[in-house]
This record gives sequence, structure tokens and C-alpha cells, in this order.
Amino acid sequence: MYLDDANSVADLPTFSELLGYKKQGINIWAPPLFALLTDDGRGNIVASQWAKDAGLELITWTLEPRAVLIEYALELTELRERRCSHAAA
Repeated sequence: MYLDDANSVADLPTFSELLGYKKQGINIWAPPLFALLTDDGRGNIVASQWAKDAGLELITWTLEPRAVLIEYALELTELRERRCSHAAA
């Protein structure tokens, strides 16, 4: 198991690095919660698929710093507002 201590999306491993973990015998990746979530393109928060695509089991072991959750929520809110304004136009 690899306990990932990433503090931001920029700190997360690339897909290639995840494949490397698998080759090294690491079968479980345990990133912060934000790494397991993504936006589905319609403003909904959904489970991320990319680590699963690398063949790794997933667990999470942290609670996010409040600032990370607020930043993510603001990004999703802004995305929804842009989509709503385009739909109304």
C-alpha cells in the first residue's frame, strides 16, 4: 500500500507513475480524498476512474484541510454557474 501525502492536485502521481506503482508490486493506492473525486462534466462530483484504470485498489486515509475542500467547492460552483449562464443565453 502506498499512503500518498499529496496536498494538491499538482502533487498527485501521473497515470504513468500509478502504472509504475503496480509494476513495483504496490496494489493499493491511498491518496487524500480529493484525488478520488472528479467532476463529471455536468457539475456533479463523481468517483475518479483513472487510478482504477491503472489496476490499483483504492482507499483513502485522510480528511482534507478545509482550504482544499473550499477551493474544490468554489471551482465546481463556478463551473455550474458558467454552464447555467450559457444554457440561459
